[in-house]
Amino acid sequence: MLRSGTTSYYQADGLGSLTSLSNTSGALANTYTYDSFGNLVASSGSLVNSFRYAGREFDLETSIYYYRARYYDPTAGHFISEDPLKFFGGDVDFYRYVWNSAVNSRDALGLSPDEHLRSVEFANCQSRAVRRYNETMIETERGIQYTPLKNIVTGIVSGAVSGCLFDVETGCLPRAAVGAAVGAVGGAVEGILHYSFEEVSAAIRAERQLKKDLAACGCSAH
Repeated sequence: MLRSGTTSYYQADGLGSLTSLSNTSGALANTYTYDSFGNLVASSGSLVNSFRYAGREFDLETSIYYYRARYYDPTAGHFISEDPLKFFGGDVDFYRYVWNSAVNSRDALGLSPDEHLRSVEFANCQSRAVRRYNETMIETERGIQYTPLKNIVTGIVSGAVSGCLFDVETGCLPRAAVGAAVGAVGGAVEGILHYSFEEVSAAIRAERQLKKDLAACGCSAH
């Protein structure tokens, strides 16, 4: 912090509450002590500083904290307006501050305890990754599901034509029938092999992408 040409440095506790300000030589210029819900119980120093409990801005005129989405009253120990997230914030009491666990949690945005928001985002990230994997597999199945049938039809046609051309003298129909049968079998085998290969390849690619997506969420797939 720079005030009137003087640089001061913030010190904070585990909840992010500003506990002191020090000068460039390391000497403490301001100190702050809070109770569990952010009421200032002791302080020293004359530097003007608005950042206090949980690292939020304290308004000297109203004695409330600005938590971005809403304001928090440390005297009452709760917010002065409802949680914009309503039940999605994870609490049935829309005014309560960090589920009355102020010594263990913080709420930087005035929406819900930070760890709850992280767990929700983590779950949403996992859900998006799995949904993408499922959509990829469905699209792959749609693209290759008729491959065996296509190959059988192609085999029948090409076999019939080849058989007919192979022996024109004895008649086209018998040879065409044999060629069609052989072509159908060959097409079926080729189609099934192609289908299996494409399905396995797509599954491998989709699983690799799933692992990347889950890793980006902060977890892994086994």
